[in-house]
Amino acid sequence: MKKIKYLSMLCMFVELLIACSNQEKRIKDLWKVEDTVNYQNFTDDENKKIEKLLNAFSLEEKIDKLNWNSGYSQQCYVLRKLYFEKIIPREVFLDSCASVYKRYEANQTNISFHTLGYAVCLYYLGERKQANELFIKILDKSAEKYFAPKRDYEIIVTVCSKLLGIDNGNNLKIDEFFFNMTDDDIINILCGN
Repeated sequence: MKKIKYLSMLCMFVELLIACSNQEKRIKDLWKVEDTVNYQNFTDDENKKIEKLLNAFSLEEKIDKLNWNSGYSQQCYVLRKLYFEKIIPREVFLDSCASVYKRYEANQTNISFHTLGYAVCLYYLGERKQANELFIKILDKSAEKYFAPKRDYEIIVTVCSKLLGIDNGNNLKIDEFFFNMTDDDIINILCGN
């Protein structure tokens, strides 16, 4: 009976390894499809390609729910491209990215850099209460250990403080740009990354 249990567990582990190695190939193949999209001459056919691509990347996230590069980041990349090429409006971009982040965050036990992207999307979608709760979690000193390098965390603290409307008196050594970021800068840098 124990042998059957161990054999079953071994088979599941091997299946997982095969799925992960196949996933890398599938994602590469999906990028080849994305390369064929003509963003400058965006037609219904191009839109259908994008829909299929986003659906395929969404299926990939289910294979490794803890890995940002397992379909989540790829969806956000495509959404960023659609937004920067002015194919989708800001609200659609933010809402779509927030949906990706929400699925990713649902499987995480610790906060991460992506928590900030999620919070920023929610903030600019008008979901201030939920966004502020995430900003406060990020600003908690115990959260700093989840962010590396330290400079990244200092930038994150600056953005959170700015959006919460609190003075950041931590004397952080951050470029002046980060203190003076506009809403567009914050969205362009942090949403979908």
